[in-house]
Amino acid sequence: MLESSIEKKCKKFIEKELGGKFKKLQGQGNAGDPDRLIVLNDGLVIFCELKRRGQKPTELQHRKMAQLKRRNHWVFWTDNYDDFAMRVQGIIHRWELKQLPSKVDFLYY
Repeated sequence: MLESSIEKKCKKFIEKELGGKFKKLQGQGNAGDPDRLIVLNDGLVIFCELKRRGQKPTELQHRKMAQLKRRNHWVFWTDNYDDFAMRVQGIIHRWELKQLPSKVDFLYY
């Protein structure tokens, strides 16, 4: 499945079902940074790296995600919609419980 197909489903989930914003971060001049920004109610912000089915982030992308984690940001990567929805719902649940991001949340091998 193409990344654009996954992106459309993810955008619909965030904007229609959760009432949030799903932004594509392009041309920011920062190689390796996550390419999607999710903004939800109550100040919850999530960074996401979307990949084509079967692809994985580069080493640089893993390092950038780790940097965000060290700064207590929510960040993950995925290559499919079901995983995306599950991760977002899990983050929302932990946000509601006032839990901080774990430094290993983004690791998905």
